[in-house]
Amino acid sequence: MARLFAFFRAMVIFFASALTTLAMFGLLLAGAWRFAPGDGEIYKLVSSVALSAAALTAGGWLAGKLARGRAWQAGSLFGLAFGLCSFSYLTGDWRTFIAAPLAALFAGLGGWISDRW
Repeated sequence: MARLFAFFRAMVIFFASALTTLAMFGLLLAGAWRFAPGDGEIYKLVSSVALSAAALTAGGWLAGKLARGRAWQAGSLFGLAFGLCSFSYLTGDWRTFIAAPLAALFAGLGGWISDRW
């Protein structure tokens, strides 16, 4: 029974962190793209990459807060799983294997921040 509870807790942490990441990304991106100059293709690319890093940090922060101890590891594990799922859906090629470790890095940073403050 304890293992089932631990598994359920891990799933709740993952889904809560994923929803936080997606909501933060959507809200930040909508605000940033509102002021996009002209076509702004380069601006949209750079802002989406930067804001995805910020959103992943927020998701890692929540994962670190909800996990007991080892906050940066919980954030990194969330970032790796979320990065593999989302980037394989978005790109579906070799770029997934570059983006997923970066997602783990930024989410781990969020977990580390949650442990410190």
